[in-house]
Amino acid sequence: AALSPNGRVHYMVKHRAVRKYRELARYLGLGQKRLQNPVCALLPLTAVKRRRDLDNVLAALKPAFDGVTDAGWWSDDSAITEHHVLPEIHHPLWGENGILLMACERDELPTMQAAVARLRDGAAAGAPNEAVGALLAASSSSSPRSRTM
Repeated sequence: AALSPNGRVHYMVKHRAVRKYRELARYLGLGQKRLQNPVCALLPLTAVKRRRDLDNVLAALKPAFDGVTDAGWWSDDSAITEHHVLPEIHHPLWGENGILLMACERDELPTMQAAVARLRDGAAAGAPNEAVGALLAASSSSSPRSRTM
């Protein structure tokens, strides 16, 4: 709630939440080679079927983008050549909602799309956590130019 633009929290509570989220995103994004022509995709993973307001989701993700920029994924988030917001994947086993932030070079976009399709298939088959684990493992081992957080 503190990261939501609609959240009604004290400004210092919001400041601490933003700083913590940005630092976490930076930490998780460290050790990656800088992307030259980055393409970014956002994939909401939901445990509860409830419509999300897209502009609020994107605003709440600003600290994550700033964190991975700090980690060196790209020179500046304005360098991202394309943004893709993918339809959410719902599964009650996730327990809570989350968003996968994925990035790759423009020429690797078909590979990222295939990985998302495998994630959808895994969730539909009743193994959503294993599908997310496989996606994370594939992004860290396949190409040094693609990453998922």
